[in-house]
Amino acid sequence: MSKFYSFPSGLHLIYHRNPSIETSSIVLTCKTGSINEDKEYHGASHMIEHMVFRGTAKYPDVESISKVFDNIGADINAITDTNITKYSVKCHSNDFYKCISVLFDMLCCSIFSLKNLQNEKKIVKEELLENKDDTTTECLLNLMKLLFHGTDYERDVIGDSRTINNLTLKNLLEYYKTNYIPSNMFLSIHTNLSYDIILRELKKIKFVAKKKINPKSSYISKLDYTEPENKLVVKYNKLLKSSSREYFGLRLKQTHLAIGFRFPFGFTDEKRDYIASIIARYLGGTMSSIIYVALTKTIGAGHTIMCDTIMKPDQGCLLFYTSFEHSKMDDAIRVILDVFENLYEKGISKDRFEKEKNAYNKGVEMDMEDPMYLAEYFAEMSPFGIDSMPNDFPKITIEETNRLVKEYLNPKKCMMSMITK
Repeated sequence: MSKFYSFPSGLHLIYHRNPSIETSSIVLTCKTGSINEDKEYHGASHMIEHMVFRGTAKYPDVESISKVFDNIGADINAITDTNITKYSVKCHSNDFYKCISVLFDMLCCSIFSLKNLQNEKKIVKEELLENKDDTTTECLLNLMKLLFHGTDYERDVIGDSRTINNLTLKNLLEYYKTNYIPSNMFLSIHTNLSYDIILRELKKIKFVAKKKINPKSSYISKLDYTEPENKLVVKYNKLLKSSSREYFGLRLKQTHLAIGFRFPFGFTDEKRDYIASIIARYLGGTMSSIIYVALTKTIGAGHTIMCDTIMKPDQGCLLFYTSFEHSKMDDAIRVILDVFENLYEKGISKDRFEKEKNAYNKGVEMDMEDPMYLAEYFAEMSPFGIDSMPNDFPKITIEETNRLVKEYLNPKKCMMSMITK
């Protein structure tokens, strides 16, 4: 059962209890991400994710923060997305207060120094290089720029070399003080501790109990999609120009292909989001999915196949990715587009629809046995008004599913990203 509570500071608590466990899964989200950044702050959310680990007045450096968690066997992680920044901790429940107090100290009382900022800029630039070296990531990022063209969603969350260089300590602190406040935060806890104990422990933290301050960001996110001039992006492997690099095995061995279809709805439209997830599973989500089977039977490819939805609150996409030997490119593209064409023309059969829906539902039920999954779900969904359990599936029909296919999965409207030799 879910319980919700708002503290005087405006912090939103989402609480779930599981008496059979001995751990606490804590997820704190700040409702700010890359779409909240104007050109002066682009990359700020991700940079702050790095900087809050660098020290506070109480814990002056990264080592002292790390030791708090390491010495009690707790795990801490963080990730920046387009709409939120998420900080996750899993610990033994005996250490709940220690972990939650340090987490709030990091998020609300970090000390930003110029030296630390310069160091973190170097680290973030290394992340950019890693993404460039990862052909799959680059292929997918290129497709995202087409599917979310004209919106702030098309930008890389971590920024680029120019925007990272342009981030100053002054504008980073301004962004931090504006957005990293309790009234802009959602705390999701899945624990064996009682609700009264959780409230008591949280009220000890001054940032939670203090007077509410409302966010004052002046930037209005750009969310209006515009059709790109070209719906195909092809990148060629530059390493092929160097015979020495080819000699050392750095030659691109496969063509990487990503195909996407845009949706003018996101995860806040729970019904259509659910339908789109089932369609993605049917297309390429399993080893028995139709594209996987088609590729393995016709060209012997299929070990690297992924099909999923990527949903923002108000818009999203269905995305398919695979890789294959260069010589199989024409056949692979033909097979994949034939599958999409057949789906568009004939739809999903009722029998297959019921099987995919049932399997998807059971997968979610299994995920719910993981306390961190539930804690993360509510931390990510609550900022956008979704407070139902993830297994409260909307009622959908085969007719509604095939109608969505007809409306949004026309092969002639697909967008492609490719990296090849």
